[in-house]
Amino acid sequence: RLKDGRTFADDYHRYSVEWTEDYIKCFVDDEMTLNVEPDEGGFWKFGEFEKNNMVNPWRYASKMAPFDQEFYIILNLAVGGMNYFDDSNIGPRPKPWTGADKTAFWRAKEEWYPTWNPFENDGEDAALKINYVKVWKLKP
Repeated sequence: RLKDGRTFADDYHRYSVEWTEDYIKCFVDDEMTLNVEPDEGGFWKFGEFEKNNMVNPWRYASKMAPFDQEFYIILNLAVGGMNYFDDSNIGPRPKPWTGADKTAFWRAKEEWYPTWNPFENDGEDAALKINYVKVWKLKP
């Protein structure tokens, strides 16, 4: 839910990302939701990856690595799966499957399918709707 009580499904929303050589800021409807300004240790230090005894693959890159290169924008809607949400992820309802069970999401269809309101508005209210995508560079 948004701070004003609406859900993301109530209307179109403007999602914005400001991505510079110093920070990444994310916004929803012009309200900042994330501000990441890594220090000289970069995202390696920020993510505490050194705790896993791994070698920093970005040690010779900028503090913004790996976000110091071009990326593709992917807009999608996905359900189920085994890799995106930890089994301890808790929302309004607990996750009805574990990451180790490839068919549990489908078998739990009676739990999640009604939340999509499939019979209202021909199921369109359950669809991912994108009005437009606009991208521009802040600096040349």
